[in-house]
Amino acid sequence: MVRAPWWRGYATTSCCESEAGRCAGRRASSRPTSAGASRSSTVGRPVRGGLTREFRGYAAGVGGPTRGLRGYAAVEHDVSPTEGIYWNNGIARRSLVSLIELWKKSPDQLTVKHLHQIIAFAGEGKLRDGSATSSEFRSFLLQVPSSMLGRFVDECLNASFPDSGFALQDVINEVGRRLGFVVTNGLYQGRQGQVGSDGLWVLPTQHAVVVEAKTTDAYRIDTARLAGYRKQLTSAGTIKEEASSVLLVVGRKDTGDLEAQIRGSRYAWEIRLISADALLRLMKLKETLDDLATIGRICEILIPREYTRLDDIVDLVFSTAEEVQQEDTEEEAEKPEDEVGLVEQVRSARPAKPMAFHEACISLVSRAKAIPLVRQSRSTFAAPDGTVRAVCAVSKVHQSQGRESYWFAFHPQQDAYLEGAANGLLVLGCGGPEMVLAIPHRTVRTWLGDLWTTERDNGRRYWHIRLHAAGGKLMMDRSDGKSRVDLSPFLVKPAG
Repeated sequence: MVRAPWWRGYATTSCCESEAGRCAGRRASSRPTSAGASRSSTVGRPVRGGLTREFRGYAAGVGGPTRGLRGYAAVEHDVSPTEGIYWNNGIARRSLVSLIELWKKSPDQLTVKHLHQIIAFAGEGKLRDGSATSSEFRSFLLQVPSSMLGRFVDECLNASFPDSGFALQDVINEVGRRLGFVVTNGLYQGRQGQVGSDGLWVLPTQHAVVVEAKTTDAYRIDTARLAGYRKQLTSAGTIKEEASSVLLVVGRKDTGDLEAQIRGSRYAWEIRLISADALLRLMKLKETLDDLATIGRICEILIPREYTRLDDIVDLVFSTAEEVQQEDTEEEAEKPEDEVGLVEQVRSARPAKPMAFHEACISLVSRAKAIPLVRQSRSTFAAPDGTVRAVCAVSKVHQSQGRESYWFAFHPQQDAYLEGAANGLLVLGCGGPEMVLAIPHRTVRTWLGDLWTTERDNGRRYWHIRLHAAGGKLMMDRSDGKSRVDLSPFLVKPAG
């Protein structure tokens, strides 16, 4: 098969000249052209395959031209028949399969695509304010893993393609969402009488950040214009002047000239600057943490501060390091003192560092339940619309009295996180992503009174979830001699 993924909306075919009509199982009349293409006169019938949008009635085969075609539709046979084109009044139009549906059905196929190819699959293939392409692309970004966001930023900055600046704007705004801001996307192109900023990010503290993303700092930035966006939003009552600032996100790390420009302007105390790479690293750091207070302080780095006194920065560094260490040592519950029971208060035992296969477990659950779950922190995940939340804990295999056992810790803040959604899931990875449980939160809550607890010297407290493999089942221990609970019904079966 000949492929030309750089085309905007043009697919290819391995068929002969008039095969497009025959593949759809219908009669088609064809008129050969000098280009080696044929014209189909069939109207209103589906054509199998193809991720094309709108072309005027031509089907191109391998015998015809494959580069620089204008107005030629074609067929790509490795795509589902529902993901094709249909003929309407002599015009081939794309079927109503959105980029999101493609992502749900074939995530691996889109994962390997370049960003400009993905944009070409959405809507009419061009990012414009209010367009279907923009809507589909932004919805797509809500569902992809953060690693893909990093790759997209790199492509926007290092690969020249149409609308790369607009794409960077959308990706940076999605990074803001992953950091915990409530984000309102801005316009791609300024309009008379409207705020032209790239985005508006609001923290839970209600501090608002007016965001501008630039692929390069090769040109001088109009700081007065950036400050003007903030003033417009303040005048409209959208934000408060005393609780707002401007953040400039630039592609390059070497920003010395731009920093000097900001420092020398009258808006130095209103504007902060960060490289796209540093912003991505902040997002990745957040995903290693669970403590909301620490995460909130990390986000506040993006707000202008007077740092003559450095205590706050030192406190943030130490609290972040402490959080990572505590999460490493508390994800698995401590080893039980014996197989009969565990004392109600166990202090300061230090378990082995657990394995990390959270994303593999969540990926299995996401596919099995057809729910996109995106990482929010070290152990928390959520659907883009917030209706479903998941907490994931993992355990390596422990050998106890000749049986395989798994030990997990469930924390009060995780319980509260799941309580905040209409549907909550506790996902437990038992030894690896091959054996995963997905338990509804409402069911977990009925067990909490029967579980052992640990309270550490620093006041941190959590519940123990202890599982044993017995007779082909996974059984959960309970305190006070209560009978074990069979968790096998909650095992996740791979989709398909």
